[in-house]
Amino acid sequence: MEITSFEELIDFIQQNELSIENISKLVKESIGLHIVFYSNKDELIKDLIVFWDEYKDTTERPIFLDAEHPFDVKKFWEKRIK
Repeated sequence: MEITSFEELIDFIQQNELSIENISKLVKESIGLHIVFYSNKDELIKDLIVFWDEYKDTTERPIFLDAEHPFDVKKFWEKRIK
């Protein structure tokens, strides 16, 4: 199967039983986005859609899902370690 658009990527993720790890690999290979700190597939899909709505194919975008641009390592970790 060949995925040629973001919509096809989301459909594939939604319709198949993929682990978060497999989704992460697929998203990294297809749109160059790294996924970390997710354990819920629905939340991950929602955040992917929000990310794509905001950045699409632009080159100036975060490389980590749910990370602000420009990327601030300290803020990134502070949001996740509470």
